[in-house]
Amino acid sequence: MKNYMKTAASAFALALVAGAAHAGPESKVTQKGEVNLIEVEQTADADSYIDQSDNHNKAYVTQGGNGGAYSSITQKGEVNLIEVEQTADADSNINQSDNHNQAYVTQSGNGAYSSITQAGEVNLIEVKQSVDADSYINQSGNHNQAYVTQGNK
Repeated sequence: MKNYMKTAASAFALALVAGAAHAGPESKVTQKGEVNLIEVEQTADADSYIDQSDNHNKAYVTQGGNGGAYSSITQKGEVNLIEVEQTADADSNINQSDNHNQAYVTQSGNGAYSSITQAGEVNLIEVKQSVDADSYINQSGNHNQAYVTQGNK
């Protein structure tokens, strides 16, 4: 079974759905099953929450805005992929469990924060950040790799 979902979140559209209780746009997506794809594109300072269960899933998050964007992605299963691209002062929190998973984070704004946890074997993390950014990586298991580049681009 193959699912495809693309979310283009505008402040106006999500405000209509979320009501006045939330200060900014927010996207929440949960998928269960194999070979699923999620793409989230947010141009405002927004929050994105993704939860995928099973194998061969992909999650792509692109967030722009003036700062304050937040992305939280959890994947459980094998051979999963996460790509996060954020501009401005943004935070990213990624959790992957099982083997052969990949996480790529690119943050081009100052004050960015990235936290990635991988539990399993043969996993890969690659983080690229501008100046004044923090990256926290926790990998448990064997044959894992992590690459962090920080500084002017």
